[in-house]
Amino acid sequence: MGYAFASDIFPVGVAVVVTAACYIIDNSLSSVEMARSTYVRKIADDPSDVVPTLSTGTSFDHVVSMTIPFLSGLIWAATSYKMVFVLASLIAVCNLLLSFKMDIKDKNAA
Repeated sequence: MGYAFASDIFPVGVAVVVTAACYIIDNSLSSVEMARSTYVRKIADDPSDVVPTLSTGTSFDHVVSMTIPFLSGLIWAATSYKMVFVLASLIAVCNLLLSFKMDIKDKNAA
């Protein structure tokens, strides 16, 4: 939402700083891949399932990363750049809510 509305809410100088902060935070989230790998290792019943699961996840990530920019471009052209970021924020909120529903069972508990 910072990308979409920084220039509407803040003066230009502050909007640039807010946008830069959003960019830094956005790039910092690339460490999520490491968290995903750790989570998969933690929940895997069989260690041989880890590599195929992570490979499949990487394949899905690639498909999404090739599709989303195209669709976002269509949305941008039809509406405005702000709608792209609003929709991305909604997807992020959905991901957050779904992550709270994940059930982590401790395999070491007897």
